[in-house]
Amino acid sequence: MRGMSFSGSFYPSSRAKLIEFISNSLKNTPNKAQYKSIIGLIVPHAGYKYSGLTAVSAYNNLGSNHKKFILIGPCHECLYGSAYLDDDDYWATPLGDVKVDTDTVKRLSQYDIFKVSNGQHIAEHSIEVQLPLLHYFVKNDFSIVPIILADQSKATVADIAKILKDYIDGAILIISSDFNHYESSSVTHKKDMDLIGRIIALDLDGFYDIIEKENISACGYGGIAILMLITKLLSGRIELIRHDDSTTGGSSDKFVVGYASMIAFK
Repeated sequence: MRGMSFSGSFYPSSRAKLIEFISNSLKNTPNKAQYKSIIGLIVPHAGYKYSGLTAVSAYNNLGSNHKKFILIGPCHECLYGSAYLDDDDYWATPLGDVKVDTDTVKRLSQYDIFKVSNGQHIAEHSIEVQLPLLHYFVKNDFSIVPIILADQSKATVADIAKILKDYIDGAILIISSDFNHYESSSVTHKKDMDLIGRIIALDLDGFYDIIEKENISACGYGGIAILMLITKLLSGRIELIRHDDSTTGGSSDKFVVGYASMIAFK
């Protein structure tokens, strides 16, 4: 069992308070759109106070019929390696335990690019903060494959996308990423929208080029790139649902983090 490392800080540790937060967020979320077939979501991973409304705006589009999710986030503290899996049987959340698809984890671990490291996962919040929301919106039994990326280079994400394409039948990709960090709200909005334009266009080269050119500090860009590659492979599209920044949670507009919720679909 992988315990909760970030409950009470990034998200409420109480079941009642968590449900209250999501219910209140839904009052400020547009009605869900009708998507024939969802490929994946891009969602933020900051504290719910700051980014929870943006995340709820994405998760609200999920139905309760999905059974398997591949979650990909950045490893903020990793100093080496490419991608890390977790093979705990379950991950705990305030709403109940979430099952890990250990069979898929075992199969992926046969590839050199993936390593199993539960220690890297226990110290990383980018996947954990998604699970209470996922648990709330998907009300049936489901399983997850947790992946965090230490190497987000174009070559590495292309290799991972090639591998994952054989494992995504019936699975939804959940990509955990915040967008630009620690600049003014106006600068962050411009940088984020420039990057979002490349994501919507499925322009991988332009995506990496603009990150470098404009020094955009989106922390989970490797996972976003994987979703772009798989969406293009499946002849799908990506749309923006909501863009926001940390001023929603009360931060100064001179020093913000940008958040976007996006959906990939066919």
